[in-house]
Amino acid sequence: MTRILLLVSLLLPVGAAQADEPWPHLDRTSMGVDAFVTAHPEWDGRGAVIAVVDSGVDMSVAGLLSTSTGEVKVIEARDFSGQGDVALAAADWRDGAAWHPDEWTVAGLTEGTEGLLLGVIEESAFRGSRSADLNGDGSQEGRWAVACWPVDDRWILRVDTDGDGDLADEEELGDYGDTQQAFVLQGDPLDGGQTATPLVLAPTVLADEETLSLHFDDGGHGTHVAGIAAGQAIGGVQGQDGVAPGAQVMSLKIGHNQLPGGATTTGSMQRAFEFGAQWSKERGGVPLVFNLSYGISSGLEGAGGMEAFLDELVQEHPQLVIVTSNGNEGPGISSTGIPAAARNVISVGSYFTRELAVNLRGRDIGADRVVYYSSRGGDAPKPDVVAPGLAFSTVAPYDERPVKSGTSMASPEVAGAVALLLSAAAAEGFEPTWEEIRRSLWASARPVVGYGPLDQGFGLVQVPGAWKVLERLVDSRRSGAQPLTFHVELGSPTPPGFGGRNAYWRAGGYVPDRRKGQRFTITPVFAAGVDGDDRLTPTVDV
Repeated sequence: MTRILLLVSLLLPVGAAQADEPWPHLDRTSMGVDAFVTAHPEWDGRGAVIAVVDSGVDMSVAGLLSTSTGEVKVIEARDFSGQGDVALAAADWRDGAAWHPDEWTVAGLTEGTEGLLLGVIEESAFRGSRSADLNGDGSQEGRWAVACWPVDDRWILRVDTDGDGDLADEEELGDYGDTQQAFVLQGDPLDGGQTATPLVLAPTVLADEETLSLHFDDGGHGTHVAGIAAGQAIGGVQGQDGVAPGAQVMSLKIGHNQLPGGATTTGSMQRAFEFGAQWSKERGGVPLVFNLSYGISSGLEGAGGMEAFLDELVQEHPQLVIVTSNGNEGPGISSTGIPAAARNVISVGSYFTRELAVNLRGRDIGADRVVYYSSRGGDAPKPDVVAPGLAFSTVAPYDERPVKSGTSMASPEVAGAVALLLSAAAAEGFEPTWEEIRRSLWASARPVVGYGPLDQGFGLVQVPGAWKVLERLVDSRRSGAQPLTFHVELGSPTPPGFGGRNAYWRAGGYVPDRRKGQRFTITPVFAAGVDGDDRLTPTVDV
């Protein structure tokens, strides 16, 4: 990690003040975050992990270097989009030199190294990316050899970062998740050197696939989101923090930034969530909250395969919490995106305080309000809550927009709030389920005046109140196998053959005949593996 910090230096973003002149970078007041952490400094997210499922996170940025207790902030960095894949091939040893099957060689390797794999990072393969100039030298024609070999149960790699064809002078690295080591590629000193900050690359050797996977944030979105959720000393200014500065971060990259809009690739989102769930399980159920500030428009809310997958995932792993942006397709009703309409996730709409709008937009909006573009509910009972959706946060070196807005920014506010609750729960010795976390947010939220449930769900998150509710929920657990949650279904007249989750009709003003009524089916949902004999609550119709 020292290598990164020496090679990559970042200036404060434009508009950031010095330590003696705080600047309003993001809202920690309206949700009660400051009050909660001031009352309980040790409950600032420490012990919890936030998995940022996004475009990647730049772990070299001031604000994402360490936690409030001095631990490494970004502890895992994986690319599930395939954008950073580098093909590897078994080396052929000839006359003491390692040769790639394509007949090129590299110096500085120990003769006969077992299991040696060679590859080359081709800068031209990244064209079309926002940061395709990997080493910042003004060209996109660079090539850097890489060598990987196994040692016991881990992989070692060396990268020819200076491009001289010799690996003898290069640092030995390991998978980022094991070592928290990343690297940067250097410009040619004979050709002007580096003219821009190079991209920070976090490696993982996928031996079974003969691939070196490189994680990086060349979209900028994930780095901004991570700072909101868990930034500590943003811009290098002490005290300028995200919501949960004590939390650590996993970056699970799903956005391929050579595709329009940084689109996901097939299966990348599902693989990212599966990886995070397994990671938590292998570590004894480390408190983990996912933040997904990604999604697309929905044709039929709640019917997507990804939504079904997320619902099943948290039933199988009740210790996981998934927070997602509700979408920016409002103000029309029934505009919640995919996968925000999943039943068992916490979907977040966007809210501006008057003060925030003045500070970061230079505009007086007259009153606190739900933002007009924030997606509304209808077919699905979403969003669950709202949170500030405008923030000055961490940015990658090439990103000149430290102020961003949208439900993408509101979601990590709530992910950070969940991390605070998980941190407090761990300190108090109990493990809440995702549904207990969600119900605590629902029950304590403050309704925004002038807006209904389709606009804001239960309202603006209030962390101190949520903690009080969470304590009561855990204390009131009955013996036996309680349901995680309850699913509500009703027959919907529009369109025929489909069920609904809300008493909601919008075709031609139709509503059911009051004499006939409407049947709601309420079904308890249990954690995976709970036997039928242990279940306490039957399905009922009302």
